[in-house]
Amino acid sequence: MEPEISNLSLYKLYESEPLSNETLFFCQSFHLYDTLSIVQFYDLNLIPIIQLKYIHPDQEKLNRELNTVYQKYIQLIHPADISLKNRQDILFVSLTELSQRENMPNWLTSRCNENGLFNLNAILTHYRKEKSFLGLRLTGTKMNQLLIELCHKYEDLETRLLPDPLKIAIKSVQKLIESMSVTQVLAFNHFVQIQTGKISSSYLYFIKILLKCRYDLPDLKALLFYDDNQIKAIYKIDILSAANIICIRNKTNEYLDAITAQKEDEDYYINLLNIILPGINQLNYDQKHQFSGFDFQKGLPVFKTIDFLLENNLLLKNVNKLVFRKDPRFFNDIPVICNSKLADELSRSVTLINHKINEVSEKFDKTFSFLKSFDRAAFNLYGFNENNNLIFMDDKLVNEINKTEGTHFTARFITKIFSIIYSDSYELIGGDVNHSYYSGNEWNNYYLFSLRQNIEIDIYMFIENFIYRLSRKVIKTYTFSVVDKLNSNNNTGKSPDKDLLDSIKFILLKEYGLMLDENYNFLIKKNTNKSIKEAVFEIMNKYRRSISAEQMKDYMYREYQYQKSEENERILIKYLDKNPRFMSYINFITGCKEWMEKIVS
Repeated sequence: MEPEISNLSLYKLYESEPLSNETLFFCQSFHLYDTLSIVQFYDLNLIPIIQLKYIHPDQEKLNRELNTVYQKYIQLIHPADISLKNRQDILFVSLTELSQRENMPNWLTSRCNENGLFNLNAILTHYRKEKSFLGLRLTGTKMNQLLIELCHKYEDLETRLLPDPLKIAIKSVQKLIESMSVTQVLAFNHFVQIQTGKISSSYLYFIKILLKCRYDLPDLKALLFYDDNQIKAIYKIDILSAANIICIRNKTNEYLDAITAQKEDEDYYINLLNIILPGINQLNYDQKHQFSGFDFQKGLPVFKTIDFLLENNLLLKNVNKLVFRKDPRFFNDIPVICNSKLADELSRSVTLINHKINEVSEKFDKTFSFLKSFDRAAFNLYGFNENNNLIFMDDKLVNEINKTEGTHFTARFITKIFSIIYSDSYELIGGDVNHSYYSGNEWNNYYLFSLRQNIEIDIYMFIENFIYRLSRKVIKTYTFSVVDKLNSNNNTGKSPDKDLLDSIKFILLKEYGLMLDENYNFLIKKNTNKSIKEAVFEIMNKYRRSISAEQMKDYMYREYQYQKSEENERILIKYLDKNPRFMSYINFITGCKEWMEKIVS
């Protein structure tokens, strides 16, 4: 009797077979973590591994060793040829294996899968309850007959009523979330979101089948509550895909274990960084030793960590890193130089430097998005208070951070980093933030404005509109009330929040040197002696159409603060009637007198 062939993990195989380190590293790089995945990988390629990309032709030993593994364990990819230990075991083999053992046609197994009959246990249970399969979708007499014959063959087996694994997973996810803190949930959700975006379409397809979400993105948190056999039993899944999905589940579970750990020391941060760093970047031994020397007593020193990751090429590499390090927007000790001089200094073309500068800016949030995957407790070092309506990083705080952590970051950079970490609570405004739908000026500073208040008001637009009033010609001195303007904007009848008013007052003072009084009023003084004649000509030139007296009064009030008094109205109409440049007529639809500019040939 032949010995039973069992599936060994890669490291057990390494111990039991004479495999070299090169072969071990090759298997790890291709995510071949057991004999089953190695055998199927070799079988699917149908070519010597020596011809694969990145494998040097001289590595004959690698090809020979893997070929030996393939020949010895080839039986693993044909599970239907392996006898079951007990007849009862066939109840829960995968639908694919059942199809092979019973020689079922592909169309029949596909219909079973579409109707949720994922194994023999489900098929027998349905038949014993309904006595037929004709009630299932797309089931005809031939399918019904074949499945009844299969049920008669195994009528001696006793089925088991099993709960839906997806329902179990969903309930387990709910319990898991309830056991975590709010900030841990935020970090975990962000990590899952990032990981989902990295999954290839082929693996995503099988995960969707498993989690029954054909048209939606799967929730990887549910994947935590499926074991290896359930993943390997996905309909038509290959061994390599199953191995990769198991790796995705294990990495998610590893992150969960790290983030819910009670002790937050250097080992905790090292393990967490290795999991969440973008791409394939990992800390080596020397880097781990250097990083473990940081002071973690009060939390993670974020900016020292960022500086460390940049220096060790774990966030940005090559030209991107050089350009980032030379950017005065991010570092205090960097002189402002033109791009052509920067290109000469870095021995690169000006075109490439311009492209890299734009690329670094556009991908800034993505580059540092890994910070969202930390539990917020890690940032207690900075005393960040999420109850504040407006947060501004002043010079004192910036200097303190740089001195404590040995960095040279600008207030702009530090504020942007906090805007990424707290993106669920705050919006970044000011600086060179892209407000393309406004025609405003670039602000000198960055601010973090609470999203709670941002629901009611776009503070950036509000302040820009206020400044626009000052840039126009003011005919008469008048008082601008921030409170009245906010009331007219929201139409709710309730007084504006004091925190919001204080935020507007602070930004106006910081950006433009404008001081509101204690009632949040500002006196806009007369700055020109614009006559009615000048005002009318500017309005007519601006709108280039017929304008009624009522419309003209509205424009005069809105743009030049002329009051809508009867005296001003008489002066306006008298001027328009006597001015040879304008012609008047009665609009037969409205019955109102209107004026328009005469066309002079």
